[in-house]
Amino acid sequence: MPEVDRGSLLRVLYLSIFLTSTGLGTSTFLLPVYAETLGATYMDLGRIGAAGNVFYFLGTLVTGFLLDRYERVSLYLGFTLGGAATIFLFNFADSIPLITMMRLLLGVFSAAFWVTASTLTADISPTDKLTQSMGRYN
Repeated sequence: MPEVDRGSLLRVLYLSIFLTSTGLGTSTFLLPVYAETLGATYMDLGRIGAAGNVFYFLGTLVTGFLLDRYERVSLYLGFTLGGAATIFLFNFADSIPLITMMRLLLGVFSAAFWVTASTLTADISPTDKLTQSMGRYN
């Protein structure tokens, strides 16, 4: 792959990472505030956070397995769309159990997105600029 193509691909990837991470991060950080408006207790907030984090952990393991076996760009697109759909579904979560389910899904898709994004960054980057590319990704 010519150097110019890699640079262009990396810029597009960085832009999509920025936009997606903004949506995923904002929803993750504002979720407790939204849950509290629905009457969530501290225990509910703990369960919501735990559900998301446990499935984030499991999602990273499963995603690594999938990335070794399937086409990475297709998985990246699917995980990004899944994260966007989950954020959209938060509009309909009007109870603590539904919010917990959405946070669980957000954990899965966030994990899948981040693992796939870092893998694609490493794959696309020229070998001599890998450290710089990973620094920009982070």
